Amino acid sequence: TDGGRSFNEMSTIGSGVGVSLAASDGKIIAVWHDDTDPTASKILLSQYSDGTWSSPTQVDKSDAAPVWAAVAIQGEDIYVTWRDDRNGDYSVWLRRYTNGVWQDEQNLTPTLSGDPDICVEGDYVSVAHHGQRKITLLQSTDGGATFAKGIAIGQGYFAHISCTSKVTAVAWEYSTGSAKATNKQAGWAIYSNSGALIGSGLFEDIKAAAATVHINSASTFAEFLWIQVENTPLVGTLRHHILDLY
Repeated sequence: TDGGRSFNEMSTIGSGVGVSLAASDGKIIAVWHDDTDPTASKILLSQYSDGTWSSPTQVDKSDAAPVWAAVAIQGEDIYVTWRDDRNGDYSVWLRRYTNGVWQDEQNLTPTLSGDPDICVEGDYVSVAHHGQRKITLLQSTDGGATFAKGIAIGQGYFAHISCTSKVTAVAWEYSTGSAKATNKQAGWAIYSNSGALIGSGLFEDIKAAAATVHINSASTFAEFLWIQVENTPLVGTLRHHILDLY
């Protein structure tokens, strides 16, 4: 409550891995997947408000190993995305909490895609994911009810996304090989919310991992972060770069 200068006591809110957090107006949402039974994982959500975390509730309706959830929140609306195998191979799904009701799940992608990230600003909703060594950006202008055809923005894995009312920025691990390749770079792309490319490229470091991006809604720049890996596993130097948006 004081800008990060101090924190309250640690709370245990559930079991699982792959947690994603989003906050708005004093409310925090956490989502993750419970992998206690690897053959029957589930996407769970807990809300922090007025000093307490709610009991976890299940978001998905899948019995096909949903994993790697991401969440965005805007006012009272909640957007949760993940991947699961109900179509016979991994694809990306979205479920929205709008107008006080959980809407039906939406299948956003064909098979062989997953590990999505999501951001929301006004009526604009953007989802980035990887699949078949490609990073794809999906954009909606009606609050996530429908999405335009995906835009292939680069090669690689593990996309992370941030957006404002004007632009969407994506960072990822660029690679033409496998997800376990050791010579990856940090890729970046910035698009307008109408789908026009503003700029894209690669940062110079080789052996980059865990690339991510953040745009403050009042900023005119995007901040990119990644790890310059020195050893295995992810041991290295945290790198930072700022790109002007306008």
